Amino acid sequence: MSESTSSSSSINPLKRRNFKAVYILLALAVAVAIGSRVYASYVYTQEQTHGVPKLALNTWIGDLRAYHMKTGTFPENLIKLEDVVWRPRRIGKSLDPALLHSSVLANGDRIYMKNNYAYVYGRSANPHICSVWAIPIGDRQDDANTIFVIVTLTSVDVWKGAIISREQYNELPHDAIPTNEQMARLGMAKQMPTLSAKQSGNLFQRLLPF
Repeated sequence: MSESTSSSSSINPLKRRNFKAVYILLALAVAVAIGSRVYASYVYTQEQTHGVPKLALNTWIGDLRAYHMKTGTFPENLIKLEDVVWRPRRIGKSLDPALLHSSVLANGDRIYMKNNYAYVYGRSANPHICSVWAIPIGDRQDDANTIFVIVTLTSVDVWKGAIISREQYNELPHDAIPTNEQMARLGMAKQMPTLSAKQSGNLFQRLLPF
């Protein structure tokens, strides 16, 4: 009887250690499998979204209104907007003195390109009204829409259309406020009633323009 008890007590701890090791290895295998699937899903998502134009009009509208609040009018061009709003923001986020004179405007004072969108800015004869074209570019431009907004301090008018061809791009109205005929010729349609400043706050996904 004593021999059986002694034998049992000497074997059981070893079995328990073996079971524990098996459970640990099983848990690690499950964790690795889950991690692999999550990573594969992440890679697939990145591949699917790579090159897709990403809209940043919420930030544009906010920055234009911030400029107006500082100066009393909308900017004449994007150089003015960069000097008053964009550059101070960049400098505030970095200690690099080179940012003091650097510019994100490589295509003139009306055009800014970011995340496969070309933004074309204009200010009307009324300095309290401005507009922005958001035109998808790049290999995945067919996956996005052209957007046009007319912005005031209290409202936003929105038009939407398909991608604009190179020929149509050259026909973009130089006036900040196109006529209905011009918009129709470009395939742009007004999407909704005029939005108040509060309503337009979350109209577009927020992405910093630099």
